[in-house]
Amino acid sequence: MSRATNGLLNRAGLGGPVRFLVYALLGGVGTLAHYAILFALVRGEWAQPTLATTLGALVGALVNYVLNARLNYRTGATRAGAARFVAVALVGIAVNALVVHFLAEVLEAPVLLAQVAATLIVLCITFVLNSLWTFRW
Repeated sequence: MSRATNGLLNRAGLGGPVRFLVYALLGGVGTLAHYAILFALVRGEWAQPTLATTLGALVGALVNYVLNARLNYRTGATRAGAARFVAVALVGIAVNALVVHFLAEVLEAPVLLAQVAATLIVLCITFVLNSLWTFRW
């Protein structure tokens, strides 16, 4: 990334492109857990996509909090940080469920396509909220 982009992200309190890259990479671990639960529930016909993605997102959020608190923001897992993270995660889970519901169940798009779109949207929203509020540094 350019110095201008890096400077803009730092001035905005987001920590720059390296922090976003680490956030996205660590989030990949939570995303794997999320997708595993989503597809196990949908393929096993135990849940519709909206419920399955919500349950998967809950597990993914827990994984993401632990990894980001310890490895990316290095704040450790605190009660205050956990409470803020839960609030941000709930926003992300709601956005995720709405996007998947609309794309997969209303427009009948493939579940994987709907989930990838939701993941990208939620990644950006939660990165900004977690950087500015949850893991203030």
